[in-house]
Amino acid sequence: MKQRQIILLDILISKNIVNINDLAHYFAVSSRTIRNDCKIIKEYLNSFFKKPCLEICNNNIRLLLNHNELDTIKKSIKVCDYYLYKLSSFEREMIILSELIYHNDYVTIKMLADKMCVSRGTINKDLVQVKNWCHKNSVEILSKKSRGLKINVNERNRRSIISKLIKDINDSSISERLNNHIDICKRFFKNVDLMKVKELMVNAENKYQLVLADAVFEALTIHIGLSIERNLEHINVNFENDILKIEKDSIEYQMAEYIVSNIESTFNVEMPESEVYYIALHILGKAILGKFEQFNDNWLNIQIATTKLIKNISAHTGYRFENDIRLNDGLYHHLLTSLFRLRHNERYENPFRDEMINNYSDIYEAVQANIDELERCGKVKLSNDEIAYIVLHFAASIERNKQKSKNRPARVIILCSTGMGTSKMVQSRILQCFQLDVVKVLALHQLKQLPTYENADFIISTVPAKANIPVIHVSPLINEREIQKISDVLMDLGFSNYFNEIPNNLNSNYLSRQIMHLLEMCPSEKELEDNLKKLLKNKKDNMDNTSDRKGSTDLMLSDVLKEEYISLKDDSKTWEEAVAHAGENLLKNDVITQDYINATIKNVQEMGPYIVVTKGVAIPHASNKLGVAQTAISLVRLKEGVNFGSEQNDPVRYVFMLATINESSHLKALSELVTLLAVREFYQIIDSAISPKEIVDYIKSFEENEKGKEAKY
Repeated sequence: MKQRQIILLDILISKNIVNINDLAHYFAVSSRTIRNDCKIIKEYLNSFFKKPCLEICNNNIRLLLNHNELDTIKKSIKVCDYYLYKLSSFEREMIILSELIYHNDYVTIKMLADKMCVSRGTINKDLVQVKNWCHKNSVEILSKKSRGLKINVNERNRRSIISKLIKDINDSSISERLNNHIDICKRFFKNVDLMKVKELMVNAENKYQLVLADAVFEALTIHIGLSIERNLEHINVNFENDILKIEKDSIEYQMAEYIVSNIESTFNVEMPESEVYYIALHILGKAILGKFEQFNDNWLNIQIATTKLIKNISAHTGYRFENDIRLNDGLYHHLLTSLFRLRHNERYENPFRDEMINNYSDIYEAVQANIDELERCGKVKLSNDEIAYIVLHFAASIERNKQKSKNRPARVIILCSTGMGTSKMVQSRILQCFQLDVVKVLALHQLKQLPTYENADFIISTVPAKANIPVIHVSPLINEREIQKISDVLMDLGFSNYFNEIPNNLNSNYLSRQIMHLLEMCPSEKELEDNLKKLLKNKKDNMDNTSDRKGSTDLMLSDVLKEEYISLKDDSKTWEEAVAHAGENLLKNDVITQDYINATIKNVQEMGPYIVVTKGVAIPHASNKLGVAQTAISLVRLKEGVNFGSEQNDPVRYVFMLATINESSHLKALSELVTLLAVREFYQIIDSAISPKEIVDYIKSFEENEKGKEAKY
């Protein structure tokens, strides 16, 4: 049957009796055409039920079917109402792509035109954008005049573009409307309940305490769903060529193994071991929690590049970012994760990119001008989306430094797409302005696991969300209008004295609203007087107080680079000797073992001169699992420079060996060292020093000077 005949039958099923003239007017055809359609429908039904099923009497059409037979025939036909529902060009493009991806063979333009009830010319116009989408996603389209169109991809890439297509549809403004007419997921997942897959993944998150960002959670759901579907059809993909050596005792591998085991038992399918590795790789590169140094041999260079970036941004913008250890640590781990996934061609779009660029244009420009070293470390090119994520960390630092800590009577949940990133910025901002008790910071999909919402009074979310308690949708920066929305909800819920800091440009408006609220809420003059005093005191405190800076408890450079760790008369002839001698200074002071020294030399032999971080300076290091008793840095001053093989920075005359007990204890010291390595006077002091004490004294003097600057700031 044609599309019109299928739709006509669907109308008859729902109404049972319909007038021919009404149908002719409805379809804009003649009554004769409707009678011909009815003849075809009648033949179809009679052959289906083996009895008379349709009659025409007095120009009315009536089905001769009982209730059960009507249900049966309704289930047997697929009503595609593109004849009635006019698709937009974007919707047609997505449907064309789904057809091309779904079929392994050629698809004709006539088939596409018939499916969507449009002309061949319309399809040819749509194909221009379809080909642009394919080009953008590195997908080759084959075209043969007599056969039609075909996407030329292997199974691995087919899965990848299915995931991309579903993401593009879900990200579009018409996703709900389009999915009412063609459910892409149902087409590609005939045997898989994606909600069940998500449930199994949430169980794994809870078991291993690793929370995936919402975008990653959705992408991995699609990947696992496709893996199940294709494996059920005995179509496998070998991912082994892309797999890094992920330790089987790592938490990421165990979590992936747990997911696959539950998938196999739930869907009665056998998954290849390479799927476990691939899922573990996804988790490793995208989990919010997770330590990746052991998988990234370039971690120290990334850490140094992060420190340099922070210092350059500070110099460019005037903010004292270099004193924010949380920024250094958070940005380093973000970059370690980002560079890892970018190396594996996993790229994200940043939904807050334009907002970051517009509201923090000075920081954005500074980051853009100072990312060359990071790109060299990661051997990748950072897009504007990735730069905006970096800006987000600096913006959070700014907000964090404004934050005040007071009692917060109202309980609130903060939602964002990751449960970390933007939510930290939102949390800093709202705690700057309001006295709130933030009970949970979650990714959106985690909210479903909290049926009682932890007794929260309302939710503040950077992503669209629905709940049984008030939800306030805000941007990560929380503008004045959004502050007003939060204030209104607090007032409506009966909370008073909830301001921490009233924004100066909103003082009069906010103060008057709060006073009016107290007049309405306070039952007695005494209570009104007490609350007004508290309100006015808060306002005065906010005007008088300046942000206090908390002294760092991290080890400073003078704490870890001690006199006994410094050698000023070293005559090493090779880089191996220079590294070994730098290690000996720590070895004889029981800081490290010989295994650590051997590992630092082996690292350079296997990976090249990556430890030569700037002109004439090398910082050898190894994993802290190889025998490190305490955090320390040694220094060897060479009589003659030695070559490590670094074309830009050889010869090396200063070798600083780093040994650290964990990933954070050395951050402050390393930050100071990076700063000093950019100061010519530091090298002059090292070159002219007769005793190690002169170098340590200079470092202490530098640190005192930095403290003075910080106090002044």
